[in-house]
Amino acid sequence: MQHIPEQDTHPNEREAELFKAIGNPTRLGIVKALAIGERCVNEIAEEAGADVSTVSLHLTRLRHAGVVIREQRGKHVFYRLSSPKMAGMLRCISSGRCCGGCHLPDGLRPPETADAGLP
Repeated sequence: MQHIPEQDTHPNEREAELFKAIGNPTRLGIVKALAIGERCVNEIAEEAGADVSTVSLHLTRLRHAGVVIREQRGKHVFYRLSSPKMAGMLRCISSGRCCGGCHLPDGLRPPETADAGLP
């Protein structure tokens, strides 16, 4: 039997998985809610207008992509964004221009903000 070498992971795989994870409208809404602050699953489900089991599945997908962090406290499970830069990135995407909160390098900023001296 011939050995087939494993293919190298594409250098953009991690980022692609992140964008796939937040590319779902429900998951994007969850991420936006968590950008405001930490929430328990029940609060997220109430805000999303979905049942807890559905929200839990979405949160699992976000956790596997590295978007959120899960913390068990007694009977409740709390979630928060894995990085505060995620909230800044969402603001940039939502506004259509870089606000500087995500700290994107100049090459990734929209042209009108690349030279604006933003951090």
